[in-house]
Amino acid sequence: EADWQEIRRRLKCLSNGMGLGFLEIEYRRMALPLEEDLDYIQDLLIKKEAEVLIIDSLGPASGGEIEKSGPAIAFYNALRSLMTFKREPPTSLIVAHEAKNAEKKSIFGSVFFNNLARSSWEVKARQRSETIIEQAIYHRKVNNYGLQPPMGFRYQFGTREETKVVI
Repeated sequence: EADWQEIRRRLKCLSNGMGLGFLEIEYRRMALPLEEDLDYIQDLLIKKEAEVLIIDSLGPASGGEIEKSGPAIAFYNALRSLMTFKREPPTSLIVAHEAKNAEKKSIFGSVFFNNLARSSWEVKARQRSETIIEQAIYHRKVNNYGLQPPMGFRYQFGTREETKVVI
């Protein structure tokens, strides 16, 4: 796992390469499952007027035996409680690992991790060289609208000024 300085460097490179300008990020290394740290996270979301909440990774954020339904249900209940504090709740992006050797692509752990998600995307990446990564993104599940077509990205890393993202 990267430290705060490396995350900030990567974010600057990517946001510059995508022409987004400066993106503010509040990083917090977590050691507890989400449901056990709700007060702090909710206060932080309100204080920062956060637009996006990123959780990396779903397994540790759920705690417990993730093959069982309890941790998945508890995680999504905690996440939804964070999303009710203002009229327009922040978007949540949850990074999860996929089940290995499964016939159908799915999130590792209980089926409730996928069933309770409103939308799921599969990301595949391939390292072309030391400085080039290609990525394919597939929309696998959605509740309220149609699936989006696959997308592809190519990241060419250099210095902050030289990083390029091609869609």
